[in-house]
Amino acid sequence: MQLPQAIQAYFEADRKNNCEALLACFAQTAAVHDEGRSYSGHYAIGNWWEWSKARYRHVADPSKPSLTSMGRR
Repeated sequence: MQLPQAIQAYFEADRKNNCEALLACFAQTAAVHDEGRSYSGHYAIGNWWEWSKARYRHVADPSKPSLTSMGRR
C-alpha cells in the first residue's frame, strides 16, 4: 500500500516506538481526538500516545486492515 510520506512516517515511528519521530509528523498546534477527549500540541499528544501504547499495547499497521477497522466485529 502506497501512503503519503507523512502518514508513512507516522506508522514507522509508531512501529519503532519513537515518540520524537511520531511527534515530528504533527504540526506544533495539532490536536488528536480519541475516546471523547482532545489532546492539543506536541506535549499533550506525546503523553497521550505514550499512555495509550503502555495501556493498550496496540500495533498500528495500515497494510493489514481488520474486520473491526472496516466496521465489522
